Amino acid sequence: MSIDRLRPNKIPQPPQSTLDLQRHVQRLSLSMSIGYTGDADKDFASLLAVQREALVELAHIGLAHATDAELRAMAQRIVDAAPAEEAALKAWQARHPD
Repeated sequence: MSIDRLRPNKIPQPPQSTLDLQRHVQRLSLSMSIGYTGDADKDFASLLAVQREALVELAHIGLAHATDAELRAMAQRIVDAAPAEEAALKAWQARHPD
């Protein structure tokens, strides 16, 4: 006798892609809690850094699980652009220290 037949109310496990996306959203929610400075530019840059990192993580999830060629290409462009965008943001932050 199958163990599933012994547990008729068993909830099926979602696919790994769903689990990865749910975990990503939870981490993003936590990381959005920055310490605001009152300086709109610095606060924007801090939130932008969090959002950019989250977008790259999301793109990696897309590359791991997406099957549509157009979406995979979009995710790859995000990953490819990330180092230059991160460097530009870090350079701005270095020029505008706390």
